Amino acid sequence: MKPEIAFFDIDGTLLDFGAEQVNPLVIEALCRLRQNGCRIFLATGRAPYMIPSLGNIPVDGVMCFNGSLSFDEDGVIFASPLDAADTSAVLRNAAALGRPVLVATDTRRGYTFRNAELEDYLRFSPYPCEPLDRIGTGQAVYQLTVPTRVDIAGPLLHGTSRLEVVRWCEKAVDVIPKDCGKAGAMEKILAHHAISRDKSLAFGDGDNDREMLLHAGVGIAMGNASEAVQASADHVTTTCADAGVYAALQHLGFI
Repeated sequence: MKPEIAFFDIDGTLLDFGAEQVNPLVIEALCRLRQNGCRIFLATGRAPYMIPSLGNIPVDGVMCFNGSLSFDEDGVIFASPLDAADTSAVLRNAAALGRPVLVATDTRRGYTFRNAELEDYLRFSPYPCEPLDRIGTGQAVYQLTVPTRVDIAGPLLHGTSRLEVVRWCEKAVDVIPKDCGKAGAMEKILAHHAISRDKSLAFGDGDNDREMLLHAGVGIAMGNASEAVQASADHVTTTCADAGVYAALQHLGFI
């Protein structure tokens, strides 16, 4: 199979946690993959304004907010903001649980209040945020992030019908539209470019990558992924720190 499109998670896949630069071998691998005619899409839970520098990796498009907003150089391919009533319900539920919430639009993110868990998460995700009341109302919200190391999905989503919770790290969960996620966005992007699913690759390491790995023609889990994520993949490569993306693309004969 000659892949026509490849989807790459960022954190823990292309960029190791705590690292400032992508491994040069990985950059080389993606450049060679693109030269072979394969489109390259980033698939991340990050907002557009939180995409890090990835060296000279040739990127054709990005799915942000775990798939809720996807675009390429020609514009938006797919957008699925959160339902306003569901968003309000989550904010109420989080307040009752004593949990702060980060509210992300396509240009800004705000917080409901600050506590120790939020401060810990913001050290891990050190991007600008401001009090929620400064952002104002009327803007589309694409993702809610709740700092928590425990499972609070049930009470957090109480009274909602169109949302789900995904986790990409131990420090927080993201609330996104149900039946969207990275796999749903992948399907929209494939249709947009008239590419069949069996011609796609996907790389990931987090729980929020599992459906994407299952949906792709070939799903590759990183060696640093959990056992559950690895079990969802067609192939398991070495860790992100050991240039697992390069190792897999070379081993599978795609570069």
